[in-house]
Formats: sequence, structure tokens, C-alpha cells
Amino acid sequence: MNRCTWTVCRVILCGLIGCCMVMSGAALAAEKKVAAAPSPADAEKAMMDAMMKLGTPGPPHDALKSLAGSWKASVKMWMGPGDPQVSEGTSENTVIMGGRYLREEFKGTFMGQPFEGMGLLAYDNQQQKYVGTWIDSLSTHVDVQHGSMDKTGKILTTHGTFTDPVTKKQSPTRQVMKIADDKTLVFEMYGTMNNKEVKQMEITYTRK
Repeated sequence: MNRCTWTVCRVILCGLIGCCMVMSGAALAAEKKVAAAPSPADAEKAMMDAMMKLGTPGPPHDALKSLAGSWKASVKMWMGPGDPQVSEGTSENTVIMGGRYLREEFKGTFMGQPFEGMGLLAYDNQQQKYVGTWIDSLSTHVDVQHGSMDKTGKILTTHGTFTDPVTKKQSPTRQVMKIADDKTLVFEMYGTMNNKEVKQMEITYTRK
């Protein structure tokens, strides 16, 4: 075998060895990847652990307990400029489902007619936000609000939208619940009029 032929053979041999090494490395990596993949049982356990963690009430839910109880409600409602309409009502607030939600059942009057409403307030561990919903006897709409508590743990501010029934346009809304003390709550609702935020409702709750 002459030198030229030997050189060519050596190049080919080196190429084959290199190719084998690359293939072996890829095979090992694939084996490691397969080995690292969790089993169905491990994946199911991880999912259940995460769900249990998200479903467990924590410190943010303690604020819901402070709102529970029987309350008298003094309501002021502004339909436009000028003095508000004033009415009275009652509210039964109950912590339900192991401290996960606060249910409000409100009864009162609106423009001299019987009125009732129901709300749910929760802290969503996954969103890390408070979420409130409201339904009442004057609509078929479910109002949804999202927000947070301030650093004092006494003021909850949430935001949502309102759809004008005539123009069908949406505008922002804001709701504020202030825990004045153990016996007093103040709820404020703001809407938008002429591109300006205006107060539309104020309810002072006094614990019975």
C-alpha cells in the first residue's frame, strides 16, 4: 500500500470513528432525555400537588373573614348631577367553602321597588388577585371585578367594565371597599361619564 492510499484510508477511518462517536453521543443524550422524562404517576402527583397548593386558603383570604357577618346598609346612589337617592338595606355576608369565598346576600330597595343582589368575593391564588362577581334582580348581567388589597390590608380596590345598554360601548369601572373598623365598612362604586370618573354609589355598612 503506497503512502497516498494509506493517507486516504486513514482519513476515511478517522471520519468513521468520528461519526460513530457523534452517533453514540446522540444516543446517550436521547437515553438521558428519555430517562429524565417523568412517569405518568410522577406527572399526576406534580399536578395534584400544584392544585392543592393553589386551592389552599392563605393570608389574603383572612380579609374575607373580617367582612363576614350581618350588616345594616345605608345606600346613596347618584344617577347624575345633584343629590343622591338614599335607601336602606341589609347584607348577610358568609364565608363559605372552608374560607375560600365570601358570599354576600343583599336586600333593599331601588327607586321604591324591592331589590336583591348576590356577590362572591375570592382571592385567586393563581392570578394572585382578588376577584369579585355580582348579580342582582335588576339585570341578567354578571359583573366581574379584579383587584388587590393595599399594604394596610384595609382597602380593597377592584376594576372592571360597564357596557352602555344604548351605545353598547364599554367604559372602565372602579370599586373600593374600605374596612374602617370592626363595625364599619364603606363601599364606593365609580363609573365613567363624559370621559371622567364619577362616583355612582356609596354604601356604609354597620355591623348589627
